Amino acid sequence: MKKSKKTNSGNARRHFIKQVAGIAALSGSIGFGAGFGIPRIAKAIDYLQPGEWEEYRKYEATPEQALRAMRERKIVTRKHIGDLTAQELTKFKAAVGIMRARSDINPLDPTGWTSQALQHALYCSSAVRNLQVHWCWFFLPWHRGYLHSVENMLAAAIGDKDFALPYWDWTRKPYIDPAYSGFGNPLHDQTRLYTSTDQIPLDFMDIEAALQAPNFFQFAGYPYPDGQGELVEGVMEQSFHNNIHNWIGGNMGAFPTAAFDPIFTGHHGNIDRAWDAWMAIHGKKLPTDERWLNTVFTYPTWDGRLTRIAVKDMIKTKNLGYEFTDVEYRQLSITPPAFKPGATSFEVNVVDKHRQQIANKMKSGRRYGLLKFERVQVPTHPLCVRIFIGTEGKSPQYISTFTILPVQT
Repeated sequence: MKKSKKTNSGNARRHFIKQVAGIAALSGSIGFGAGFGIPRIAKAIDYLQPGEWEEYRKYEATPEQALRAMRERKIVTRKHIGDLTAQELTKFKAAVGIMRARSDINPLDPTGWTSQALQHALYCSSAVRNLQVHWCWFFLPWHRGYLHSVENMLAAAIGDKDFALPYWDWTRKPYIDPAYSGFGNPLHDQTRLYTSTDQIPLDFMDIEAALQAPNFFQFAGYPYPDGQGELVEGVMEQSFHNNIHNWIGGNMGAFPTAAFDPIFTGHHGNIDRAWDAWMAIHGKKLPTDERWLNTVFTYPTWDGRLTRIAVKDMIKTKNLGYEFTDVEYRQLSITPPAFKPGATSFEVNVVDKHRQQIANKMKSGRRYGLLKFERVQVPTHPLCVRIFIGTEGKSPQYISTFTILPVQT
């Protein structure tokens, strides 16, 4: 490997996998180029002043109202946040405000915003390896159960049996939905690097390429039974999932703090919806391994107790009490980024055997392939990389964009 810029030797090396969709038709001697994006440095958790959200307690349901709402709760329909009625959006903000107010009073309240965010940090920060649900086949089911837990807490907070957690479909418009922004808005997070007027790079949202993944492992993550072996994520996680986290930045830019930002629920609601979209395309091609199906996760309930849910019981959203309005994405046409060699790029040479394999795939048009990079020294976390493939003497062509989010080592 040749690099055009020396990297900090103090940075840890990481073995990682890139799964690539959309290989252009090229031939000959193959080389790779990867351009580093702007580093996204996660900021500290945005702790608010005591009493900041106290005004939302006026919307809080009594224990009796919350219990009745949860007993009467049936199948609810999750909408894109931009499609919520004014009343539905007001209820969503009120519910989040109530949970934030609870944490102001008692950060250990299991039905407060801080506790639910720390639940995500426990399973996703890599602080406890055996609990890690990223970079493997548990990524989608664990997050599905997690959002279900948060949704029920929000519904109980306002005593609304029909409350549904909205998702944020960033393919509709490449901007942060304005519902998540604004001073005094419980859905806002001051640590974000971008506002609702900044455009998300279109190549960060290439969901159509990810949905072409022919099997669940390539789309969602590879087996990690018994917490042993190598963690290998799917193309969905490392591409648009990570890319959007990284682009928003601040709390969203790091695993330990991501769920403190309310936009996390919208982003992951769209990730959860992408699972249903992939299922609609490829049928029920899910793992049949009992070590996946019978794995059980523990989540807090709406009233602060605990419940256990098996992966096999989270495959169908209706088993958890919700469905989506639709699974149709409206991805805008992506103009391939231009390759810009220089101090922020590096070149990877490929051995003859693999060069021929890649060339054969490229000749067949837009196909799904797997590129594996081993022992690459990562110069900064998070790291956003654009992949280009080209022949000697010709300008490389853009393939895909992926991000490595910060991890604890």
